[in-house]
Order: sequence, then C-alpha cells, then structure tokens
Amino acid sequence: MPIVTKRGGADMRPSLLPPEILPLFDDAFVRSCDLFEEYIFRLTLDVFRETGLQPVCWKPVTTDEAIARAELDPGASRVPLDWIFRELAARGVLQTGGEGSAVRYRLPGDLPGLGAAAVRDAQERHDPSALPSYAIASLAAAHYPAVLRGETTGDKVLFGPDRIGTWSDYFSNANVLYAISNVIAPSPAMRPSRKEAARSSSWAAASEAARRPCCLACDRRVARAR
Repeated sequence: MPIVTKRGGADMRPSLLPPEILPLFDDAFVRSCDLFEEYIFRLTLDVFRETGLQPVCWKPVTTDEAIARAELDPGASRVPLDWIFRELAARGVLQTGGEGSAVRYRLPGDLPGLGAAAVRDAQERHDPSALPSYAIASLAAAHYPAVLRGETTGDKVLFGPDRIGTWSDYFSNANVLYAISNVIAPSPAMRPSRKEAARSSSWAAASEAARRPCCLACDRRVARAR
C-alpha cells in the first residue's frame, strides 16, 4: 500500500527527497519508521507513569513545577522532561496552555493503556533487522525514571561494559534504521552548501546538548518521508 501524508493524502516522497536517495525510503522502510515512532511514544507513556507524573499533571503545571512536585533532579530532568511533555502534548495525551517557558501541561483523563511490547512484536513480524534500535530505546526507558530522579546517569545506564554488544548491534549496517545514515551521509545530494553547513553546525551543537541526557529516542536517525 502506498505511503501517503495525513494532511494531503498524497505520497510526497518524490517532491521531498532527491532522486538519488528516494529508493531508500520505500514503503517498508517508512513502515519501520512509523512503528519505531509508536514504540517511542508508548515507552514515553510508561516513563511518564513510572516517574509519578500522572497525579502531578492532573492540574496544569509548567515543566519546572512538575520537576519540583515529582521530586525530580532539576539538572538531570529539565531537558528530557520538556521533551516528554511536548511529545505527549503532540499526541493529544496532555493539554497545553500558555506560551514559551510558561506553557502548562495538564492530563485531562487516564493515560492510554498502550503496551510497547505489541509494537515490538509488529516490528519483528515486519522487519526484525530494526530490533537493535528497539533494544537501545527499551534500555533507556527502563532506567529513565532513575535518571530523572538523579539516582544514576545516562552514561552509566547506556555505556557500561555490559552494553557493548547492544551498541554493536545498533551501529551495524544490518540495522535498517541506522544503516540508511551511512548511505545518505556520503551522498552528493545531501552535501550542504557553505551557508547551510554553517547554519547546521550551530543547530547540531544545540541538538547534541539537548540529546545528551538519557534520551528515549537514543539517536533517532529515522528520516521520515511524510
């Protein structure tokens, strides 16, 4: 079945992607991207619940207010919690009000009872080569509450000696969600102009600073042709 956008109902890949790399973004790859995005969403729900944020958000709160009320570590949790809130708001789980740093988030009802394991099973049936990405995301999510409370760090959780095999599987061309970056990066179609390169270097520095905590997405290099 062709992949179409939710807004226009048309397949926009030919107009969004250079012809040299367009074949990489076939329906099977986009399906894996969609499944992984859903898996991240469901893991985010688990982290939200297990961190004790559900009762905290029954009344509208800013990110900093939620950190204080849930007794999280401000230094460790501010950036990732902001991401969690924005992710759940984008999915319609949280309601928002206000702007900028004054944005308040509220949980209007119960959290969706969605299990992440079902998405992993769907990915295994569809294309098991993507499962190393799932292993990294699951590892991060399992320890995320402790990281947010300042009880451990993302480095300790993700980069201990016993994690070498997990990362080796992830950084492999056998992992469909990672391997595409090794094909796209050297492509002439993806080489930026000097102006674009200067602009992107600043973005990359800010992006890396935001991703350094134990991010659920864990290097989500999944380009979406939607």
